[in-house]
Amino acid sequence: MKRPHPRLRRRLRNLLFSVEEFHVERIYDNHVFITFTRFLRKYPEAVLMLMVNAKWTKAKKDNARERYEYLAKNFPNPIGLHVHLTDLDENSIVRAYPLLPLPTQHEQFRKISYGLKFLNEVGLETHVFVSGHWLTNDDTLEVCRKLGLTEVHAKRKRLQCAHTPRGMTLKLIRNSMHDYTCY
Repeated sequence: MKRPHPRLRRRLRNLLFSVEEFHVERIYDNHVFITFTRFLRKYPEAVLMLMVNAKWTKAKKDNARERYEYLAKNFPNPIGLHVHLTDLDENSIVRAYPLLPLPTQHEQFRKISYGLKFLNEVGLETHVFVSGHWLTNDDTLEVCRKLGLTEVHAKRKRLQCAHTPRGMTLKLIRNSMHDYTCY
């Protein structure tokens, strides 16, 4: 069988393996940050989903604030908010739990609004949201609508929604990466 033309191979590879978004979760780790920023130059169109966690220590918050400002100033990528709504720590293995229960709408509102406030304090505005572990339900969409986050990214297999509210966009993501996997 004849191999496809090199330009066609390149286009196919880019289509199959392009990164639509990066989940930035360990921005406070120096090694991860340096490696990630080098890697990021290859994907100027990928959305940076910046994680905010209320449980971060003051040092981690200050470090994240400084580095998020750096990313916004030095990279043209669109920016979104990434919040883990479940109370699993960052070392938990989620693949074992296909559909984890999400907290109440009030608790989701508290966590998402905290993250949005943090990004606004850094000078970043966004209308894009993704939940940690891709877990999204009707309450998540309603909270996002109330907070002005009109575009929610999700994976089909983790979606627990009956409908999408008017004025909202639900974007299904195929290819994403975490900042700590860019090696």
